[in-house]
Amino acid sequence: MHSIDSKIAQDIVNRVMKVIPYNVNIMNQEGVIIASGDRSRLNKIHSGALLVLDEKKSVEIHKNTDKEKAGINLPIIFSNEMIGVIGVTGNPEDIRQFGELVRITAELLVNEHFTFSKKKAFEMHRDKFFYELTQLDGEYSDEIKRESSELGIELDIPRIALVISIKNKDFNYYLKIKDKLWMFLEQQEFIIEYFENTLVVLVNTQSKQNIIIDILSQEELDIGVSLKENLISTAVKQGDLAIKVGKTLNKNEKVLKYEELYFLSTLTTCKGNEILKRHMEILKNEGNKLDLIDTILSYIENSGEINTISKNLNIHRNTLNYRLEKIYSLTGKNPKNFLDLLELYTSYILYN
Repeated sequence: MHSIDSKIAQDIVNRVMKVIPYNVNIMNQEGVIIASGDRSRLNKIHSGALLVLDEKKSVEIHKNTDKEKAGINLPIIFSNEMIGVIGVTGNPEDIRQFGELVRITAELLVNEHFTFSKKKAFEMHRDKFFYELTQLDGEYSDEIKRESSELGIELDIPRIALVISIKNKDFNYYLKIKDKLWMFLEQQEFIIEYFENTLVVLVNTQSKQNIIIDILSQEELDIGVSLKENLISTAVKQGDLAIKVGKTLNKNEKVLKYEELYFLSTLTTCKGNEILKRHMEILKNEGNKLDLIDTILSYIENSGEINTISKNLNIHRNTLNYRLEKIYSLTGKNPKNFLDLLELYTSYILYN
């Protein structure tokens, strides 16, 4: 059973009264005035509305009395159901010409409200469903497949997830980015509100992935790009990891692709992570004054080229060698040994 709430009813009254020079009232299914151009009449029983509700047709009141005012009262119909009454105050001879116009306007506005509410409820259901999919472990159950079908979501399409971390915390900026993205999405491509200031865009092709990256290139955000995956949760986790690992390695990079980082991402999810982190904790606590962590990063970035590293760090070769020896003595890991260097690098990623 449908009904009109007072807020929507008052909005209808205000909009109708901009068109006609008469007071307008809206009554609910009990005949109570819930909206009016005359605020003093709110919450009072409207006898004309009671007649309309009882007789299920328009009613004219021709004389003002202590209990009622002259006017025309018409039923508001939605989905073949009388959900209220709209009344126009005045001499019926003068306002009869407005009666049908007022009724039709009210019904159109009511229909607009219920359509919007239904659409909003559908979108909220879909958003909740998508968020639950991002947290899913394992394959889609029959129940999930059934719900996705009801929502018009085809789960058998492999998708790429672009996890978008928005740096600008202004909510209007967030909405601007979201609206901008919707303009470029096609059927079976979606936006998920993931976490605060984070959106996930699901696209079906690499060409669309590139378009999204291009249109966001000047915006204040980072993008983590997944591989094309059958499970939405897998794709989202990849995009998430791409940002976390990629920003640790290069804070200036805006677009971070899992395909370029999956090896290091995999290392960070292995058992024994807490043990690996200790290397960086030791270097920070005991070797901070020597900038040992920066030394490791420069050593990796410059492929162990001593002259280039020394120049990059603005130190003498002997100072660099001293630092490398210090790293070895503190952690037991020799940066000049490839496997030890890989372990130190993984430790850095985990620590950050």
